[in-house]
Amino acid sequence: MERIGGKRIVNRKWVLPLVFILPSLLFVLLVNIYPLLSGIAYSFTNKKLLGSGTFIGLKNYTDVFASEDFKKSIGFTLTFSISGVLGSFVFGLLAALLLNTNIPARSFFRSAMLLPWIVPSVVSVTCWRWMVLKDTSIINAIITAFGGDPIYFLSDQKWAVVLVCALKIWKNFPFVAVSILAALQGVNRNLFEAARLDGANSWQVFWNITWPHLIPVATTTTILLCIWCFNDFENLFLLTQGGPMNATTNIVILAYNYAFTKNSVGKASAMAILQLIVVLTFSLISMRNQKQVEE
Repeated sequence: MERIGGKRIVNRKWVLPLVFILPSLLFVLLVNIYPLLSGIAYSFTNKKLLGSGTFIGLKNYTDVFASEDFKKSIGFTLTFSISGVLGSFVFGLLAALLLNTNIPARSFFRSAMLLPWIVPSVVSVTCWRWMVLKDTSIINAIITAFGGDPIYFLSDQKWAVVLVCALKIWKNFPFVAVSILAALQGVNRNLFEAARLDGANSWQVFWNITWPHLIPVATTTTILLCIWCFNDFENLFLLTQGGPMNATTNIVILAYNYAFTKNSVGKASAMAILQLIVVLTFSLISMRNQKQVEE
């Protein structure tokens, strides 16, 4: 604003940009900010699906921490996240190292490797259900062909956990492979040749030359994998709906069940806020790591 003759005059050069920004700002407020603030407010009430509810303070949070369902969901969430992150990273690293060599049909394999990542979850999960749904499905047919007994993946608690973890690794490892492969392309080939001339073996070359160049990318991808595994809903819900006997129910699915099955929006919001804090922590670590890499 400018002051002319004791009156404040709006600087017109800011009017047009504000007019263009306003619709986007209103959209962000409507889609992101309002639901977030509403969720925080609901977590301190006994709100149901129908009705506003009354303020009950931290009771929802204390009830959530005391709930056996929540404790069980934390255990599965940690199992699912750790196995998903480690499995995705290991298989992605191995795939990147292999595709960085001069193997036959390398271009084809680089493209084909992306299929698990780019195929919509509904399609891929449907295929996985088809492969394990019955004792005559393709996976059980292979098992029985080698003399084993059929495994009922969707009704056995332990095998259901194995199944969803395998699905998550299969979905995420291409992302790790592509990220690491891009980093490998930037490593100076002269370093490898010099190391070979000095008598270094393959492990020494990897550990002393390759791995230090991969650390920034590896750190970023690991943090992103933690967020995606911890926050997964669609793959778990489409494949097992959190069953059997809540064996594959993570915090997100549990919050969903509390809101839409048990009609307890307040407790569901409390769970969602707790998970938001964890995800934000991972996000802040990722942003800090990215800043350090840029510097």
